[in-house]
Amino acid sequence: MAAREPAGTVYVRVASGRALRRGDADVLGSDVVGIGGRFAAGDVVNVVTRGSDGGQGLLGTAIAQAASPVLEAVLAAGDDPLQGKPALVVLVAGEFQARW
Repeated sequence: MAAREPAGTVYVRVASGRALRRGDADVLGSDVVGIGGRFAAGDVVNVVTRGSDGGQGLLGTAIAQAASPVLEAVLAAGDDPLQGKPALVVLVAGEFQARW
């Protein structure tokens, strides 16, 4: 991944962040709990975990597979907006780069 400045931030569930860091799984739309900034598919974004207690931790960077307006729509739709539809891949494990 090129050393570009992140265009935004994708906040993910802690368990999803762990799986992404291990390279076990991609991040899906249902794993996203928030976004920050405006970005397009293909932009570099920060990946931050957000726990149920509100605690956050920067994991690293990845290339967004979906634009921020798409993710805003998914978040606004509620608990299971993609039920019965193919999973929306937001971040690909193979494109993740840890910060530490």
